[in-house]
Amino acid sequence: MTEKERFALQKKLSELIGPKEAGTLMEHLPPIDWHQIATKDDINALRVETLDILGGSIRVLGVEMAAQGTALRGEMSELRGDLRTEMSDFRTELKMDLIDLRTDIDGIRNEFGDLRTEIQTDINGIRNEFGDLRTEIQTDINGIRNEFGGRFGELEERITDRISVAQRNNLIFMAGMMVSIWLAIAAF
Repeated sequence: MTEKERFALQKKLSELIGPKEAGTLMEHLPPIDWHQIATKDDINALRVETLDILGGSIRVLGVEMAAQGTALRGEMSELRGDLRTEMSDFRTELKMDLIDLRTDIDGIRNEFGDLRTEIQTDINGIRNEFGDLRTEIQTDINGIRNEFGGRFGELEERITDRISVAQRNNLIFMAGMMVSIWLAIAAF
């Protein structure tokens, strides 16, 4: 029914039964053709068809998901095996590196021990040489003191005979200074 036909029908009904009743009657008429209205049977058929399509899609999806799950489990198992192998190789390599490092450290310890012994031997030798040198210098100094002491005594006797006490004290002081300077120089 077209809009023009609906309008004409409402106008005629308004004349026959009144405008209010015509409006109520027109509200109960469908706005489209009857063949376009879906029935319960149409809806049930559509529901069955939709469920069949969805069920098939779900089954296909389930089969695909199962296949992908199987493939994924296989890949994960393969990755797990690869990871275990790599971890085992890494552990072995790390152990070997640690053994090499320990060997290097032990070698360095031995080298330092040898070097320490060598340095201690050198230090002991230097101490002995300095001890010998000190003894030699002390012997030389004692000999020089004795020699100068004897000569100084002789000189003092000669000077005592010839000079005054003040002059003699000055001479002793000067001689003592000279001996001290000479001994200080000899000590170096």
